[in-house]
Order: sequence, then C-alpha cells, then structure tokens
Amino acid sequence: ENDMATTEIKALDQFSHGRLSMAAGDTETIELIEARELAKAGLVEIVDDAPAVAPEPEPAEAAGDTETIDSSTKMGDEPENKMADAPMNKTSKSKAK
Repeated sequence: ENDMATTEIKALDQFSHGRLSMAAGDTETIELIEARELAKAGLVEIVDDAPAVAPEPEPAEAAGDTETIDSSTKMGDEPENKMADAPMNKTSKSKAK
C-alpha cells in the first residue's frame, strides 16, 4: 500500500534533521510531508515534482490526511495572537452599544 507520498529531495546545505543526515548536494527520497517542511526551512529543494501531481486522482481520504497535517503545521507557524484577537473584537463591539 502506498499511503505515504514520497518525493526526492536535494540538500542545499549540510544538515541533520531527525534520522536524516545529508551533505550539500545529496539526494534522498523521503516522505512528501517531511520534504515540504525541510524545503520550507530552506534546507532542501524538492527534485521530484511528480508526487505533487500524483495525489489528485487518489481517494479523498488521502488528500484529507495531508490537509490535516498541513493545517496543523501552518497553525504552529503562525503566532497565536490571531486567535486571541477574535474574542476581543467581539467584546469591544458589544461594549460600544
């Protein structure tokens, strides 16, 4: 079963991340989710673009999995004060009455 999408990455610089340790210019095939995080961090570039296209025909279940992981990653990246703002705005509006 191919539940996990994988992709080929190329290290832009020497780094080690989890069980992965690469020298500049090394290529490695890893999970797409991990590859995206490393690419976001500027450590690698994604060499193999095919997996980005491949998930589309897959059942919605697989797409749902990646979306969940993506959104939780995005939430972690963003400062939490956006969430804190929303309730404050509501209270200030009700006070204005």
